[in-house]
Amino acid sequence: MKYILPLLAILVLFVSSCRPTKKIQTAMARKDTARAVIVNDSKADSIKFVHEVFDKVRSRKIDFKTFSAKLKVDYTDKDGKGPDLTVFVRMQKDSVIWLSINATVFSYEAFRVLITRDSVIVQNKKDKLVQHRSLGYLQELTQLPFDFTTVQDLILGIPFTLTVT
Repeated sequence: MKYILPLLAILVLFVSSCRPTKKIQTAMARKDTARAVIVNDSKADSIKFVHEVFDKVRSRKIDFKTFSAKLKVDYTDKDGKGPDLTVFVRMQKDSVIWLSINATVFSYEAFRVLITRDSVIVQNKKDKLVQHRSLGYLQELTQLPFDFTTVQDLILGIPFTLTVT
């Protein structure tokens, strides 16, 4: 009799604690966030969307008088070799872009590039050569339609290949 009361208490606790889980009575209703848009002219809607995107990009364009930055560049040549480069950029809006390209392995200045509205001057410090080229040299080198404003936008990170017609 002495052991029956504690055994009965343990049995009651054991039976009451081991019961099946409760089932959910109602299913959760999902919110439908998609909206149906009926457009008769799909071309007009896409043009409107493109214009909205461009307006957002133009509103976030960086306005500056002078700009300077330090860039890390991973460069590999056709043999798969090449040092990591550090490029120091200085710009004066709509006037001049000056680039100083340093090889970080030996910590020496490899090139200086001066880009103006109509010319590109490249100074090769290693070989002690200076090249005077037109701005079309960048177009030949990259096979992209560059002008001075496009080069500025490229350095600032503004997309230049998107055009609205």
